[in-house]
Amino acid sequence: WVVGKRGLTITANPQTKTYGDTFTFAGSEFTPVGLQNGETIGSTSLTSTGSVNTAEVTGNPYTIGISGATGGTFNIANYAVTYVNGQMTVNKRNITVSAVGGNSTYGDNPTNPGLSATNLASFHVGDPNAALAGLSNSFGITSTTPAGSHTLTVAGVLTNPNYNVTTKNNGTWVVGKRGLTITANDQTKTYGDTFTFAGTEFTPVGLQNSETIGSTSLTSTGSVNTATVPGSPYTIGISNATGGTFNIANYAVTYVNGQMTVNKRQITVTAIGGSSTYGDSPSNPGLSATNLASFDAGDPNVALPGLSNSFGIDNTTAAGSHILNVIGVLTNPNYDVTATNSGTWVVGQKALTITANNRTKTYGQRYQFNGTEFTTSGLINGDSVAKASLSSAGAAMKAGVAGGPYGIAISNALGTGLGNYSITYVGATFTVNQAPLTIRANNSSRPYLQPNPAFTFSTNGFVAGEGMGALKGQLRFGTDATISSLPGLYSIDLSGVSSENYKINLRSGTLTVFFSTGNELLQTADMTEPLEHLMLEDSDMVEKEGEYLKDWRKKQHKKHFTIEYQGSHEYPNVKASMSSGDVILESGGGEEE
Repeated sequence: WVVGKRGLTITANPQTKTYGDTFTFAGSEFTPVGLQNGETIGSTSLTSTGSVNTAEVTGNPYTIGISGATGGTFNIANYAVTYVNGQMTVNKRNITVSAVGGNSTYGDNPTNPGLSATNLASFHVGDPNAALAGLSNSFGITSTTPAGSHTLTVAGVLTNPNYNVTTKNNGTWVVGKRGLTITANDQTKTYGDTFTFAGTEFTPVGLQNSETIGSTSLTSTGSVNTATVPGSPYTIGISNATGGTFNIANYAVTYVNGQMTVNKRQITVTAIGGSSTYGDSPSNPGLSATNLASFDAGDPNVALPGLSNSFGIDNTTAAGSHILNVIGVLTNPNYDVTATNSGTWVVGQKALTITANNRTKTYGQRYQFNGTEFTTSGLINGDSVAKASLSSAGAAMKAGVAGGPYGIAISNALGTGLGNYSITYVGATFTVNQAPLTIRANNSSRPYLQPNPAFTFSTNGFVAGEGMGALKGQLRFGTDATISSLPGLYSIDLSGVSSENYKINLRSGTLTVFFSTGNELLQTADMTEPLEHLMLEDSDMVEKEGEYLKDWRKKQHKKHFTIEYQGSHEYPNVKASMSSGDVILESGGGEEE
């Protein structure tokens, strides 16, 4: 939906004025036609060449131009405005003409001031003679005219068509204004400071009667804190003398500017110190300065071109305290460096952990540390740890298994660059393992139907000069062979001992029970066990396809006795007969082989 603009005619109202007057439009001298909704126009822009005080009667009538409607309650965007000009009529000005008096200083030779007129146009007040053609001032004042009042008369007939003379008056001469010079005083300030004028920084010349001036308005671009030294000198502008006991209406004032000089600001520059850890690559902290301008305090490096911090700290700089200096030449023209201070940068030691490696050994061994049984964490820059002191109670030859695990202490690391580290030593554990020990029952033999002999044993594995006394318990022998056990091989078993430091392997021996051949009596035994159990120390057994071949030979009294059997072990009732000759083996079926 489009709402079109409403037509609106605004007409300038006709006006009249008197020559020499300025008609000042209030902006309301118009008539609107077309306003809606009770809206109003606040004002318009009204102009006319006839409104100025110099518009003459002979120029009538003058056009009144109108434009620029604004204000009120209307919105000009809602109207299509048409402006209609009006007319201005200038009437003659009624005046009373007087012989002009005036002001002069005694001893002066003033010029005839001519005439004045009341109600003259303002532009003719200063030179009424130009407006009052045909009329003149009787004047006659010279340098010898005494101070005081002098009567002046109006002579002649007015020929100016813009005026109508209604009355003529005499005039009086009065001494005029004295010249006065007010000069702004020169000032200095320091870069970075703000100079605030009190208004009294001036010198007056020409004041009369001991009069004073209270203050003036003084300004300078050099007064702000950012005004630079190279910009000097800055102009100090002066105006608006006021206050005090003088009356500015009595003086023709001349203002003379001054100068503002900005001086360098004296500062002390310091190389900023700090700290870091060995291996870090810290940034150069730059410089600080005392007495900097407030706007430079937040970033002194910007204010100090040409100067820098010697710094030079990097990841390879050794731990310790390092001196930092201010170097270079300041190129900022606004500052003067009166002193420099060194700074200190402390490179702290880097954390280094040296951890002992876990170790093991077998009981009875003496462990010798070579100083390299460790790992490191934290080394940089090619630094190294070559050796360290390591010790443990577990390294001793007789350090027992039960005492473990033993601690491994580590200290006194040696290497390159270790002065740059704060070392933490971490211990480890030393484990002692059991030594292997074998106790073997010695093989033994006895005749059939004889008591078992006293069994013996042998050992292999005792360390550190120890023997059976190092074991707990009592060694015991055991065998299934009894006095009536048939000839054969029987295990000699061991038991009864233990140890924390030894891993004991008890090995059984063999007891051989054999037939006695002390006489030539025939002995017969009922073989209820498989015949393969009838073996002595020198017997050999050969397994072949489920059958057993036994060969038993034994020397006694230089006689040989042989028992031979070849056949299945499944025959349960084989009998053996022994004599000084061959032993005859018979099967349950009576078959002889």
